[in-house]
Amino acid sequence: MDNLEKEKSILDPPIIRETGSTSGTSKLPLVCLNAVPIKELPDSKKDRDLYSLVIKHMMHGPCGKVNPTNICMKNNNCKFKYPKDFAEQTSKGKNSYPIYRRRRTREAVEVRGEFLDNSWVVPYNPFLLCKYNCYMNVEVCSDIKVVKYIYKYICKGHDKITFHIHGSDTDTNIDEIKEYQSAR
Repeated sequence: MDNLEKEKSILDPPIIRETGSTSGTSKLPLVCLNAVPIKELPDSKKDRDLYSLVIKHMMHGPCGKVNPTNICMKNNNCKFKYPKDFAEQTSKGKNSYPIYRRRRTREAVEVRGEFLDNSWVVPYNPFLLCKYNCYMNVEVCSDIKVVKYIYKYICKGHDKITFHIHGSDTDTNIDEIKEYQSAR
């Protein structure tokens, strides 16, 4: 697959399908969730550049039993819930986040001295990862909380800072609380 075909496959219009939820409530529209974001290691033979970027930027951990002192550990558990469970297809999870397809491929890569598989891959968009060459967690959220978050973010107001200019006299008493309150 050459670069033009890869770019075309990423930019193709999404295929929309609906699946019934297990709880019998509403149906979840799965709009291209199995294509973007991707939650698995790419084929190292087909796209070596993407493969190396995923290993470099998009592998979480290791943490948990493998490394209990990692910064993401809280109460002996990873606060980001890694490693993720394997799933054959994408389905609706709790808190509006989908449970992404993560196949058990038996392929593992060495990252920071440990062998990690698809359960450690942070969701990514291949186009954005190749373009910006950096860590970029790409998630799909389909809930009313998204609207609330965007509204809160847009209406939060302008940024504020506090500052005060002091003379060169080092014996001046500085009342930080008074200065903070007066700057609001």
